[in-house]
Amino acid sequence: MQKEKRYRQLSAAVIAGLAVVLLLSVWTPLPGLENLELALYDARAALIPGSKDNSIVLVSIDEESAHRLGSWPWPRSYFAQAITRLHESKASLVGLTLLYADRDPNPGLDEIRDIIRKIETDPTLLKPGQISALLPSLQDHERKSIQQAILSSSLSALKTVVLPLLKDAERRIDGDAALAAALREAQNVVLPVAFVFKGQERAGTVSRDAALEKNSLAVQNAGKFQSALSLTAPLPALSGQAASLGHLNAIRDRDGAMRGDVPFVAFQDRLYPSFALQMALRVQKQPLQAVQPGVDTLVVAGRTIPLYQHNRVLFRSPTAKDFTVVSFADLIEGKTTEGQLKGKIVLIGHRRTMPFDFLPAQPAGLVPSIDDLAAAVNAYVLGTQVERPRWAPALETAALLLCTFMLLMLRSAPGRTLCIGLIGAAAFWKLLAASLFLTQSVWIRLTEPLLLILAGFLLLIVRSAMSHVHTAGEDHSETFETDQFRVRAGGKSDIGQVRERNEDAFRIDRQTGLLIVADGVGGRESGEVASSMAADLVVECVRNPATLPESDDGSAGDPLTRQLAAAVVAANAHVYETATNNPQLSGMGTTLTCMLIEGSRARIAHVGDTRAYLLRQGILEQVTDDHSVVAEQVRNGLGNGPVTMRNVLTRAIGVMPDVHPDVDELELADGDVLLLCSDGLTNMVPDQEILAIMSETNDPFDASARLVQLANKNGGRDNITAVVAYISKRR
Repeated sequence: MQKEKRYRQLSAAVIAGLAVVLLLSVWTPLPGLENLELALYDARAALIPGSKDNSIVLVSIDEESAHRLGSWPWPRSYFAQAITRLHESKASLVGLTLLYADRDPNPGLDEIRDIIRKIETDPTLLKPGQISALLPSLQDHERKSIQQAILSSSLSALKTVVLPLLKDAERRIDGDAALAAALREAQNVVLPVAFVFKGQERAGTVSRDAALEKNSLAVQNAGKFQSALSLTAPLPALSGQAASLGHLNAIRDRDGAMRGDVPFVAFQDRLYPSFALQMALRVQKQPLQAVQPGVDTLVVAGRTIPLYQHNRVLFRSPTAKDFTVVSFADLIEGKTTEGQLKGKIVLIGHRRTMPFDFLPAQPAGLVPSIDDLAAAVNAYVLGTQVERPRWAPALETAALLLCTFMLLMLRSAPGRTLCIGLIGAAAFWKLLAASLFLTQSVWIRLTEPLLLILAGFLLLIVRSAMSHVHTAGEDHSETFETDQFRVRAGGKSDIGQVRERNEDAFRIDRQTGLLIVADGVGGRESGEVASSMAADLVVECVRNPATLPESDDGSAGDPLTRQLAAAVVAANAHVYETATNNPQLSGMGTTLTCMLIEGSRARIAHVGDTRAYLLRQGILEQVTDDHSVVAEQVRNGLGNGPVTMRNVLTRAIGVMPDVHPDVDELELADGDVLLLCSDGLTNMVPDQEILAIMSETNDPFDASARLVQLANKNGGRDNITAVVAYISKRR
């Protein structure tokens, strides 16, 4: 009883504590649980039947391109060629995710510009051999013409021949100029800007030019949005030619993945749109002014988009097969066709997260992969964003409270109904979450309710380990002595071949010399609770007789017999009270046969149809009377009665507030064998076969195991329990 009480107290504390932690996690996600929930988020997203989005093409800066074009970083002229190639192929929109905030470092270009400056201002400043040193970097026709001009040593030759050639070379190798020209010609390229946030050391430029003003919105409540410390933009020559500018700052989840786009960042009382939002607006042919930014929602061209933590638009993580991918090298080498690119949205960049070269590698300082950007563009254009509605935490809280209630009930009565209920709750919640995600793009959390339900099944395991209900294959044996006899006792209990659980219980207590068998009965599958509870209380009362009230029921026998009877009466009262006060256990009861071996006697207290046998000198005798309808009819000479009444009890523990156990005393003799068993044995194995097995061995556990095995062989229609004790004189 004390173990049961301690279990209930401990389990209630565990359930309550876990429920509180999980409830907090619903409203303020905890790191470990959040990572698990994000993994479940991705698992649900993967269930969405996908089809390749042929409207978006990813131009990947990959290892194969680096192998063919040279190590990274590449000259900006390469990207000028790529944009020109896309323009010629009639791509509808291009997003270049590379931010060029500083002039292209090119020592050869710097030297050419120095020579041009000196020729134009004062040729005498030219150093000996300065022009000749430049020749290897020039083209053949340029090199020959310049060599002839140098040989002439004519100032006019420098200005008429060398100067035009150097200016042509300057234009040719000036990557910034080439890129600006390509942007100006295409008129459909979105370029990135980037912000520095609190905690990031390096600051970017803070000045705003006309391009930045054009690509931002004035706002009065900028403090409600994520605010930046400084802004870094492309070179004015580039930003002035871009179709749009958008920030590339990504806020990543705890596990490092990007599942949302930050549509606006506040800087100096203006809101700057994201790269993905600007691309979406270009696709929809909407001006930036068509967007109404908010803290909880974003309105784009009349369509309301819900926002999540950090004012993010949620989307499902893209997979490798969602978009068409071509390599950057294939693009500029002309290995792509116009059909692959015509009318497409093209994103140029890396397919993995990359740090800005001017920012530390922190979540806000990472360039999103072009896959993530494509998913974000689709969220804006196609409405494929995921919503985390305001009512979701309330629904999750209700589910947690329901699971908590079920677990608190389960700790007292781990029956099949509650187990099925928990399994059903888990399945329902999982299906609900998946259904809402797949059909409505609504995200409700799976982690917390499922963890609480899992805790319920762990409690079942713990309770099974702590209780004394013997399940299939469990056994126990003890040896103890009285002042006259040595007692070797062994027991085995088995679930049988038909039942779903074992509601039998047995005890062998060497401290008191007590043997007990109980067979749980009653509704709502709580028989195992009753049998274990009754057996535990009898052991406790016999060990501590002072806890028993004075008996005045006139029970026959010596004080130990009356004590044993009083313990059975106390067990009845406790089981009855527990069943009355707990609706989940209503109707539970148990049979109970107890044998207390002390001195030269075995005292017996008995209620129900579990039996006690004595084997002496080859004769097996039943020493208890079954308290069943059929048994009483037989004793009263009324015949066997209907078979359906065979197991109907006339007395049981816990069914009524009072019970009167049968008591008896046996004088023991050397060589006696005692058997206590449930009706799962006696209904399956005739007395003659019980006698044969008990006579063939002197090992109590072997005897009990063989009896259980035979009952199972004969059908095992009920739980089977046998406790066998061999009595021998002390030597």
